[in-house]
Amino acid sequence: METTKVIKETRSEKRRRFILNGNLWKVMLGLTVPLAIFTIFNYAGDLFEMYIASFIGTKEFSSVIFIDQIRQTISAFGTGIAAAGIVLVGRHYGAGRHKEARQSAGNAFVLTLIVSITALLVMLVFGKFLLTALNAPSTDAATMGYFNIQMLSTSLIAINTVFLGLEKSKGNTTFVLVINAVGMVIRVGLAALFVLVFKKGMFEMALATLIAQGIITITGIVFMLNKRNPLQIKIKEFRFRKDLILPILSIGLPIFAGRFIFNVGKVIVNSLSITYYGAAAMAALGIALKVVGGAAQVGSSFEETETAVISQNIGNKNLKRAVKSVWVAITYVSITAFISISIIILLQNRIIQILPQDKSLSPAELETYFDMVRVFIKWEKYSAFSSAMIAVFSGAFNGFRKTRFTFLLNVFRLYVFRIPLLLIFKATINSYETLGYVMFISNLGTFLVAATLYLFQYCSIKKYGYGELTLEGPTQNH
Repeated sequence: METTKVIKETRSEKRRRFILNGNLWKVMLGLTVPLAIFTIFNYAGDLFEMYIASFIGTKEFSSVIFIDQIRQTISAFGTGIAAAGIVLVGRHYGAGRHKEARQSAGNAFVLTLIVSITALLVMLVFGKFLLTALNAPSTDAATMGYFNIQMLSTSLIAINTVFLGLEKSKGNTTFVLVINAVGMVIRVGLAALFVLVFKKGMFEMALATLIAQGIITITGIVFMLNKRNPLQIKIKEFRFRKDLILPILSIGLPIFAGRFIFNVGKVIVNSLSITYYGAAAMAALGIALKVVGGAAQVGSSFEETETAVISQNIGNKNLKRAVKSVWVAITYVSITAFISISIIILLQNRIIQILPQDKSLSPAELETYFDMVRVFIKWEKYSAFSSAMIAVFSGAFNGFRKTRFTFLLNVFRLYVFRIPLLLIFKATINSYETLGYVMFISNLGTFLVAATLYLFQYCSIKKYGYGELTLEGPTQNH
């Protein structure tokens, strides 16, 4: 038993030394590859799940997409706290302060647990009112059952996001790959069983997600309490104090607020899309986003790796290496985006062809529906580059504790570009294709804003050194 413990600790320390001293190109690639592999598998799983969901009907499928966006809005808190955990735990861990790393991890975990349960209760009580107010495609019993189960899953997803984020802060991305892959196989497998074999509907699809996330949550709790985990939550060390909570909130809240208002904006866009162009247009846009989204996510896999590497190296007082990791990530993402866009261009028609034909639509309506999907993919494929680059700059801002800029990027993306453009194009062009224009321009514009902000911050960091980047406060320039 004792031998196993030593091996685990040695591997953890070896991984830490690799992040702090290894070849940076190998570090970034080695830590990101497991995340990218999962992203590819998850992308295939999402496409298969989309295929399964489309058997239920176009109206029901549009409800699935609509509610999924609300789910992402609620789970934004877990994303923000997870990002804060990666930054704080990474810096303590990089500096060799294991007790402080455990305390930050424990507080992030408990804080997310409290907020997730609170958000769940609120959504269960006011869910139908919310869907009605947002002009959801449906609020019937089946839709509300799906919604309630998805909200329960969302609370677990927020907790799981923090748990997996803490593992990423240590560079333990292979473990993250394994646990996520298991969850994905369970989710998609059960969804296929419920819908294709037992001919069930939306509720059972949501149940498949709940079961998969529940298994990950149980695994996470067991792992966080395990003595062999360097970030083990210890009750005797747990301190719910202001000096431990405030750093988490100061980093996590801007990320949460940005993700929250970003996803609220996407819900508004979905609502406007249904109002202006109908449920079929929104469902077609949802398919296009799924088809292209996997390519963007592969590039975005570098975001959390980048944040973890920056945080650990700043904790180790190696600012030059932290800054260099951003340029390494930009290079890798540019290459990945080029490959991804090329694959989408080659395979987009084949992907569309595997979608089943909704029998409720006439042949003419079905052809119009698939034409919408093709039009949206035509515009959205370019976001494989711009969205991934936005993620890279967000990872840099998070790692350097400049999370207010991550917040600003989300504001620009939805409220400066996307929503105003949708209203303008509706008044001037009034074609469903304007949804494609809006997505393309908003992603490209936000990428340019992100690059500009980072260049200004890069000059500031190079000039003033660590400054506010350290946990201890301003220091001398290194």
